[in-house]
Amino acid sequence: MPHPGDDDKQKVLAASDIVAVIGEQLALKPKGREFAALCPFHDDHNPSMAVVPAKQIYHCFVCGAGGDVFSFVMRYHKLSFPEALKHLAERSGIELTGRREPRDPNQASLRKRIAEANELALRFFRHRFNDEQTGKIARDYALHRGITPEMIERFELGYAPDAWDQLANAVEQKKLDREAFIAAGLIAKRDRGNGHFDRLRHRLVFPISDALGRPVAFGGRRLREEDNPKYWNSPETELFHKSATLFGLHHAKRAIISTKTAVIVEGYTDVIAAHQVERENVVATLGTALTPEHVRELRRFAERIVLVFDGDVAGRKAADRAVEAFLTEEVDTAVAILPGGQDPADLLATPEGLETWDQLISHAPDALAFGLDRMAEDAGQAQTLTGRQKVGEAYAAKLLRLGLDRASGTRRALLLDHIGKVLGLDSAATERLIAEARAGNNRQQVRDKQGNPEDLEAFAEQSAKRLDHGFSSRTLNLVLAAERQVIACLIRHNELFTKALDQGWAIDESFMPADPVGPVNQKLYATVYEALASGQSVTLEELLTRSAETEDYELAALLAQLGRDIQDLGLDDPQLAERELANAYRSWLAASPAGSHAAEEERSSDDQKLRDTLERLRSTVTPGRIGGRNHRAG
Repeated sequence: MPHPGDDDKQKVLAASDIVAVIGEQLALKPKGREFAALCPFHDDHNPSMAVVPAKQIYHCFVCGAGGDVFSFVMRYHKLSFPEALKHLAERSGIELTGRREPRDPNQASLRKRIAEANELALRFFRHRFNDEQTGKIARDYALHRGITPEMIERFELGYAPDAWDQLANAVEQKKLDREAFIAAGLIAKRDRGNGHFDRLRHRLVFPISDALGRPVAFGGRRLREEDNPKYWNSPETELFHKSATLFGLHHAKRAIISTKTAVIVEGYTDVIAAHQVERENVVATLGTALTPEHVRELRRFAERIVLVFDGDVAGRKAADRAVEAFLTEEVDTAVAILPGGQDPADLLATPEGLETWDQLISHAPDALAFGLDRMAEDAGQAQTLTGRQKVGEAYAAKLLRLGLDRASGTRRALLLDHIGKVLGLDSAATERLIAEARAGNNRQQVRDKQGNPEDLEAFAEQSAKRLDHGFSSRTLNLVLAAERQVIACLIRHNELFTKALDQGWAIDESFMPADPVGPVNQKLYATVYEALASGQSVTLEELLTRSAETEDYELAALLAQLGRDIQDLGLDDPQLAERELANAYRSWLAASPAGSHAAEEERSSDDQKLRDTLERLRSTVTPGRIGGRNHRAG
């Protein structure tokens, strides 16, 4: 099935080991011949995504996501196929030879246009920062904050000039996509008169990047004390969602995976200061508290999250969010309070700063302990039993509001045990305390409406109704599995398509493109049938690449499942594959409506042939005589 540009795709595919590529984004744990990870395509709490080195595929048992390295990069980073191909080629140092520009660049999506505007703006800010005269004030400020030239380059710091419209004028003069710059939040239309103005002015600029290091937004730190606000962030766009974005994550991800710990600070310069002293597992939220989206992003490759604050008051407030993350997202969270109200950059600049930092991070109390310690302090300060009881009830009510009832059984039990120890209560009394606090809340608890994905049986029930084939979910499961096995055998061993099997029939004459019951099975089989019937070959690798190229993630998931079937059922062995193909087709004939109908037609045809033969025989003999001999009726 040759297609233009296949040489480039094959080179990139061969150089892009799927374990290495996915391992750069997710924490992978060895599991036999495979690797397991938390699936990034649904709210996964137990590693349900398998990465299979032998077949170079990934597949999630829960949500069904799957495919090859191209489809993973496309889905994870929200790239088109050409963008994914380019990214993987650059990652492997491969120069593409068959690249083609889009036919109509004006039809590019808004996401792509904003991305291009951000890239151009980054060049603009970097150029102004490096300008000998214009950028001097920004360079001096960065050096004053102790940021080294190496970190300036690594984090691509820039400067927004002290003018109202330098960027806006550059957009007009170079005839750039003005609407894309507006959509990116970089320029805006003047309220009065004509023209546009820059949103970022006289600020040190920090590019905010996605997981691939592409700028999706910008942050600006004021360089004049009278300018407000102190920090300015890009507005939310198609590319940028503040509650789900972490500054520095693309630089920190490897260190987070290796240390299994993510450290969250409050500012851009704090992140840079930590990376500067080789503590690279540090990221920052963007002017927001820790959100569930942040936690879900980090727990894909971290087992522990440490929130760092420069004051106890801030730490107390942040602990609530950390406890909520601990309860509902099932990730270990801790809270570290820096001494003397210092921020991380100030602390790390001192002679003992790095040692102090390491101690604080390694010994940071988990969020539950932090909150409970504060509760114990409050309880200890209460002078009466009634006062201590009220403190306990207040904290129990807070935990319920934060999601105690949504915590897993183990976490809930550990928490209640800890509360009981602090208050001097046994388990029964602690349970009563929680029950009373729940009643005192006088409201319906917020429940998690995102139920677990449907299991296979439920999926089959729905599919049976949707397909309206009139047979049970159990039968549908058998039919779909048989279809997958037939297709898997043919993809792995193309020669079986025309080979006469044990009943004397061949698949090319017996199993037609319209026969599969499953819609995705049917779509894939039609492609396979067309190729094999015309004398072309098909491979799992080619089909996976084609599904990624057409952004058909449903088909990619099916192909990933087939890849696992080929490995798990031993279908690489041609003799075993031939037997399994025959068995699968017989199973399909027995279970599927099409197979049953075909068998019924065959039986009906045989019956009709017999009747026709008997009729011809009757017409050639006189009644009571066959072959010239007399036979008495009865």
